Formats: sequence, structure tokens, C-alpha cells
Amino acid sequence: MRYGPHSGSWSDRSGGHGGTRCRSERRGLRRILWQAAVRVPSPNLMIAAASQRTRRLRFANMVNILPFRNPLLVAEEAAMLDNLTGGRLDLGLGRGLRSPKFEAFAVDQAQSREMFVESFTLIRRIWADENFVHHGKYWTVVKNGPLSPPLVQRPHPPFLVSAQSEESQRWAAAHDIPFAQIDSRVERVRRDQTLYREVQVAH
Repeated sequence: MRYGPHSGSWSDRSGGHGGTRCRSERRGLRRILWQAAVRVPSPNLMIAAASQRTRRLRFANMVNILPFRNPLLVAEEAAMLDNLTGGRLDLGLGRGLRSPKFEAFAVDQAQSREMFVESFTLIRRIWADENFVHHGKYWTVVKNGPLSPPLVQRPHPPFLVSAQSEESQRWAAAHDIPFAQIDSRVERVRRDQTLYREVQVAH
């Protein structure tokens, strides 16, 4: 499978951003992953724009940092992207890496793993259940009706998780979710893939 990462700005003289996406399809790429960066603060917005100029490319985001966002918003936004892409979305999730970001959002980084797990559980429940009330340690969600718009992919879009630490890799493997990494050397990636597969087999 040909896969193209993207983390910077891009444009096309003849047609804005759309030309670049169409060229990607012509070159045979099947997926594009947008990494949150200084020049791309919201990969979801880039996916929404590019989805209207492509027909076959799948899109993934690296990533929605769950401790920074209400899980109801993440679930609803992902449902909208699933519709805009016509079911070509892989939903990237993470708990965050950089301390300055946590400071900017006034979130305790030491609680990020617990926040991630609670949010992940809620996102799946929001997609699956029409009505429920959740009062958790970090999030409160009151859902009184069906998701609008409903998901295109069933039971839900595939997940992709950022897993830099061994604990995150073990979590991803236990949940059978593919993982991705940022700025990792080949040797480390191979080691982490081995661990991931071992945990998958054990489960």
C-alpha cells in the first residue's frame, strides 16, 4: 500500500490546494496522513477540504489529542468527516507528547493517559448509543438522540493511535489498533513492531 505523510503547508497555482490532492491520486497514493504541526494546527480541517477534491484517497490525522478536546466534539466531528470523505476516514487518536501544549491548555500531563482512555471509551459509546448520561472523572456527556449525521463506516471508522511509549504500544496492541510514531528511527520502529505483535498474539 502506498502511503503519503503530510505535515507542512501546500498549495497549487492552478487550483489552490485541490490540485495537490488530485496529483496524489494520479501518482497512486492510497492514503494521506496529516500530522498536527505549527503550519497545520488542525489536520481535520485539511481532511475536510481535501476530501472534496478527491475520490479514492483515504485520510488519517496524526492526531486528535484527546485530553485537549471534549469526546462528544471529537465523535461528532469524526462523523462529519466520515460523511465528507464518503467513508474514507481513519481516525487518529493520541494523548499528547509536548509539555508546552499541556501548559497552554491548562491540562495536567500526568493525567493524560487516564483522560485518553476515558475519552476513547466515550467516543465509541457516542457512536453506538443514542441516549446515555456519563459522569466520569474527567468528562461529562449527556446524549439525548442519534448521531447526526450518522457514520458511513460501520461499526465505525478505523482507529489509528500515536504510540511512542511501551505502555501505549501495549494498549494499542491489546485493542487491535494500528499505531504510528513521530520522528522514530528505523531500529526503534522495528523493536516496537515486534513488541506490538507479541502483545497481539498474547491477546
